[in-house]
Amino acid sequence: MHGCRPYPGVRVVATAAALDALTASHPTVLRFATDEAFIPGVRPDQVHVADEHAIVFADAGWSATCCSWAEFDSGLAPFIEWSLPAQRPVLAQGLVAAVPAKLWCTDEGVALIVPSAHVDDLEARVLA
Repeated sequence: MHGCRPYPGVRVVATAAALDALTASHPTVLRFATDEAFIPGVRPDQVHVADEHAIVFADAGWSATCCSWAEFDSGLAPFIEWSLPAQRPVLAQGLVAAVPAKLWCTDEGVALIVPSAHVDDLEARVLA
């Protein structure tokens, strides 16, 4: 597993229906909540939301690292005290080594996504 790197994207706050529609136009829409999503690797002008009251803004406050399932099992799983959903792809959220984190789980592997302010703590506990 490699160290965390900046993971910029666009945060969108909108109705659930508008966020559901975003999935059709972007391959990765991470639903942080029913009315909130993060789309990595895009700019605000690349995101069009069918909600006149939507809030769309650049969000550079995240960092991430990716790993295979084998790397996850040996490196991260021991630091997680909660169960991952069985379905994939799925975004799971919880503490990883006592650091708030999100896990983007696909058939290929896992992206560990953390607020950039917590990267040093996470790396000291897990990635060292």
